[in-house]
Amino acid sequence: MEALLLALMSGVGVVLLCVGFSIGESPDAVVVRLQQFTGKQVKAVNLRDVELAAAPRDRIFKPMVARVSRLVSNFHGRNALERMEKQLLMAGNPNGMTVEDLLGWKGFAVLFLGAFGGFMGWRMHGSTLRIFLFIAAGMVAGYFLPSLLLKQKIKGRQKAILKVLPDAIDMLSISVEAGLGFDSAMGRLSSKMKNELTHEFDRVSAEIRMGRRRRDALRNLVERTGVDDLSAFVNAIIQADHLGVGISKVLKTQAQTMRVKRRQRAEERAHKAPVKMMFPLVGLLFPPLMIIILGPALPALMHGMSH
Repeated sequence: MEALLLALMSGVGVVLLCVGFSIGESPDAVVVRLQQFTGKQVKAVNLRDVELAAAPRDRIFKPMVARVSRLVSNFHGRNALERMEKQLLMAGNPNGMTVEDLLGWKGFAVLFLGAFGGFMGWRMHGSTLRIFLFIAAGMVAGYFLPSLLLKQKIKGRQKAILKVLPDAIDMLSISVEAGLGFDSAMGRLSSKMKNELTHEFDRVSAEIRMGRRRRDALRNLVERTGVDDLSAFVNAIIQADHLGVGISKVLKTQAQTMRVKRRQRAEERAHKAPVKMMFPLVGLLFPPLMIIILGPALPALMHGMSH
């Protein structure tokens, strides 16, 4: 009886297996309609395969950052979020970072440095209060560390823009004097130079092509960079456009002004250099000199003091 039941179940299993292979997957309705319209074989796309084909950073870390970001954003007001968005804009949106990404990394930094502070307090065999103080210090450092790194990125970007600004204005002046319009001169500048400033000029040209007024696009440029010299240049261009003054003369004057300011900044840094060099000299040069000068006399001095 048992052998008959086992044979029956095996036969039913074989039949079901054959039926399954013969039926196959049911065709997707969208795929069938696409094949009817295009007359070509269309391969069905599986969402799971698409997700597995993505990079681990997109599949694992981005959802985690998004969850932590939603949790951290509850502790920030609207003004704080707008300020972070402006800072990211001034930093050039490094790696396509958004406010949500920044909040997520803040949360991860708080958790990681808080845990690291607790571990260090435990390794130092501190009391419970001391461990909690280490955890609190690590969490505070983790919260402010991404903002400090972002501010450093903003300062570096502003310095890079200031460095190339006089040369860029010179190129614009030459292009306008050669007969190009100001918008065409910005496009010409982007084809000759590749830096943060020309990237912003590309964005200005794109906004103008999309229908935005030139003055509004230039004002957005100032908001995205936060550079005072660039703001003065943009204000001069807007005023010349409003009053009907020739832009070529304004560009020539602005180029000379920017070169003078760049020279003044270089002279200022040169004057500050001796003051900045004093502390490394005192800390690194005087101790070896004292050892060399007083080293030979030190044994005799110690011998005299012992007697």
